[in-house]
Amino acid sequence: MVDALAYSVNRKILAFKTGFEAWCYLQKNERADIIIFDVNIPEIDGFELLDKIKQKFPDKICILMSPAPADEKTARSLGADAFLAKPFSVNDLFNIVQTFIIEFNSE
Repeated sequence: MVDALAYSVNRKILAFKTGFEAWCYLQKNERADIIIFDVNIPEIDGFELLDKIKQKFPDKICILMSPAPADEKTARSLGADAFLAKPFSVNDLFNIVQTFIIEFNSE
């Protein structure tokens, strides 16, 4: 999915194995336009990562994914800009990401 997304949006895509790795990267390299992650990631779960990101970088775009549609309410309350319930199609992901890319290009 990372390769397909990179091709679709023509941007560099980074992938991390744990929430902790992603958080460490963001603290050192604030340059991330859109952050996409799952609720169920190791070390720092998606809700905690979302909360940390939005507290330190409130303008970062965060898209949270989960196999439990009920997680959308929690994700939105923590500041998620978009939510994807699993399973979803690659096109669903592309459409959400494109929405934010269009916003970046219009600024």
